[in-house]
Amino acid sequence: HSVTMIDLCGHEKYLKTTLFGLTGLMPDLAMLVVGSNMGVQMMTREHISIACALNIPIFVAVTKVDICPENILKTTRTALAKVLRANGKLPFPVKDMTAVQTAAETISSDRITPVFTLSSVTGQGVDLLRAFVAKVRRSALRYATLDSDPEVVYERMPTIHFPIDCVYEVKGVGLVVGGTLLRGRVDLACTLYLGPDRAGAFLPVSIRSIECRRVTQSEVKRGQSATFAIRSLNRKVVLRKSAFRKGMVLVDGLKAPTGTAVLPPKACREFEASVVILHHSTTIGCGYQPVIHCGVLRQSAEMVGIKERETLKTGERATVRFRFLYFADYVLPGSTFIFREGRAKGIGKILQTYPANPLNAPG
Repeated sequence: HSVTMIDLCGHEKYLKTTLFGLTGLMPDLAMLVVGSNMGVQMMTREHISIACALNIPIFVAVTKVDICPENILKTTRTALAKVLRANGKLPFPVKDMTAVQTAAETISSDRITPVFTLSSVTGQGVDLLRAFVAKVRRSALRYATLDSDPEVVYERMPTIHFPIDCVYEVKGVGLVVGGTLLRGRVDLACTLYLGPDRAGAFLPVSIRSIECRRVTQSEVKRGQSATFAIRSLNRKVVLRKSAFRKGMVLVDGLKAPTGTAVLPPKACREFEASVVILHHSTTIGCGYQPVIHCGVLRQSAEMVGIKERETLKTGERATVRFRFLYFADYVLPGSTFIFREGRAKGIGKILQTYPANPLNAPG
């Protein structure tokens, strides 16, 4: 099997890029790299808490052991184990091939966290890490469409859902969009809706060709990453890369209540979510404006209502109504999201969406 590795940023300055990678690019596993001579930094703790909040299994590579004194290495291991346990993880040191097999089989339990000790100079532990990457497999539950949470109102759910994480203009081909298919199956020449644009509207497009790992395909199934060459079905609209923004998706239409007509999907300006405040130095109330990270979506939103409470502080849970500040966006009930503002952050699950009427349709 092939493995795709995504290099995300460690510095606090680029945290929003790291969050986009963790939420939008749908990684199956997260590898945390810790310098043994540097110890557990503040951003190490931040990245562990974010990966745990998003239910992404973690394994840790403790590097540069060839230049690290024994006492410093011991301190780093102790601090790392303490942080992992605080987030509900059990550190599992991998020292031989038997442990590699155990780690590969148990990491999907979301409880065990394999820890590798490496040196790129001497080669210590590198063979164990390579063997682990070769043995580990994806968890099908990560892409399972389980619309069964009794708290969530599953309205206007699409059969096909393809969030767009990259856009290209290819000479001789036209516009190409890439992403991971989260729901359904996409075939050649099928018609989907692209959007929402800045006005909250969707544009019908046709799939001209499909590629997966640079190989031409006739179809894409749930959980696969792929790129689609698309063509607008509205002759008045020419697709341009400049018209795309973060949060756009390809979805199928909604069936009309009567008849067989297909209606365009609807973006939402407001949504209700169950949230937990992971960290905030004071309290949060109505009017608070964090940045929402939900899949490929990244936009500021305002808390416009908190059920049965006036304020929230660290560790508290509540049902909150959010309103996007700039554009209507497409989010699905049941989706997990992270919201942050500076050092403050929280996690939530969307319970219900409220559709917004588009300002004007394209063309």
